[in-house]
Amino acid sequence: MTKNRSELVFGEDLSDRVKELFLEPNTYAVTDKNVIKLYPNLFDLNKTLVFAAGEKTKTIKNVEKVCEWLIAKSGNRKTHIVAVGGGVIGDLTGFAAASFMRGIDWSLVPTTLLAMVDSSVGGKTGVNCKKVKNTIGAFWLPRKVLISTHFTKTLPQREYICGIGEVIKTAALDKEIWNYYTDNEQDLLEKLPHKLTTVIKKCAKFKESVVEIDPLETTGLRKILNYGHTIGHALETLGGYKKSHGEYVLEGLKIETEIFKNDIDHKFFEKINSLIDNALISGQNEQASSQKPKLKFNIEKVVQLSLKDKKNETDKISFIVYNSPSSYKEIFKTQEELKNALRQ
Repeated sequence: MTKNRSELVFGEDLSDRVKELFLEPNTYAVTDKNVIKLYPNLFDLNKTLVFAAGEKTKTIKNVEKVCEWLIAKSGNRKTHIVAVGGGVIGDLTGFAAASFMRGIDWSLVPTTLLAMVDSSVGGKTGVNCKKVKNTIGAFWLPRKVLISTHFTKTLPQREYICGIGEVIKTAALDKEIWNYYTDNEQDLLEKLPHKLTTVIKKCAKFKESVVEIDPLETTGLRKILNYGHTIGHALETLGGYKKSHGEYVLEGLKIETEIFKNDIDHKFFEKINSLIDNALISGQNEQASSQKPKLKFNIEKVVQLSLKDKKNETDKISFIVYNSPSSYKEIFKTQEELKNALRQ
């Protein structure tokens, strides 16, 4: 990989720009059944490979399917492939692009809020192996990322709130984003278009700034983006991917914040805990229950899965903890320490 930046394009409706991509010669699309059903006019069906929606699509077998399809289409090193979908389609397509002919160009059109603010930026691609998240993959930046907020209009509330979890995570990292989100929380929960475009741009640009410093996760800086993900990934695997990735990460944010309550400034803890609770409540149903969700899980299994997290470098489990916006530290816990913390 010779470049360290994708072209990021933001807008409230970039449909025409997306269609223009598919007019380019030797350009093909990968998407899922949900997206093509909602937006059939975006695609040329003869140039589009469609997968089932959901985390179970992220397999090495499906990477092979993409490559076989490109061979059948006479794909070559000048082929350009465009992923249109959420994080699953982006991860799968990006890894296929990194692998096919030892690397071809790809672009990304994220259709979920979570992908817009997080997974579309940074070039992390990959698939799951033996039910462990993202164990096979590569860093392979897309040529272009078209972030069009009109896709959020068709997202179910639960799926939309999954992306809000990533916005809250990013807000904990950056004071400007924190202030913007806390000042506009209700408008953002209700998908107010121009405010949504603004917060997406702020989050994506922030992540881009981190990725440029640590593109291959060699300095450790990129670890700061993993707040909520250690427990979230464990819950996701344990739950058999029955809910979306973002929903598990939001639950991971809640649990990790509670675990490290005594390491966090009290006022900051109260505020971020409130933001997480409000998002979880809003995601329960379209009318939004007023009851806080109760998270239940098998502690022993969550700890064992957390030990396999790729951020760990020893026999201890790595967590990123925020004391206030822009102030964070890495804390390690042994198996027993984590078990005890989860029991409280």
